[in-house]
Amino acid sequence: MLNNFQSLSIEATTLENSNHNLETEMEITKMTIQDLTRQVHELETQLGARDALVSEYEKQVIIKTNRGCHGGGNLVLFEFCSGHMCCSS
Repeated sequence: MLNNFQSLSIEATTLENSNHNLETEMEITKMTIQDLTRQVHELETQLGARDALVSEYEKQVIIKTNRGCHGGGNLVLFEFCSGHMCCSS
């Protein structure tokens, strides 16, 4: 009977340790998920800002192409000047 009790006691301790380890792992996983979710949100925000910038550049290209640079009907080349699209002859 005593051996049976000792065996059960050892199993209970092992289960408690295992449970504690699983709880710790769960907390670490939760924190990792929260961090990754925050990173995804930040990346989505950055992507949205860059998409908006690309759309703005596309509008500028269309406007400048339709208007023509320097009033001529010549081929228009665009380059980036100080972060904005500008004409070059």
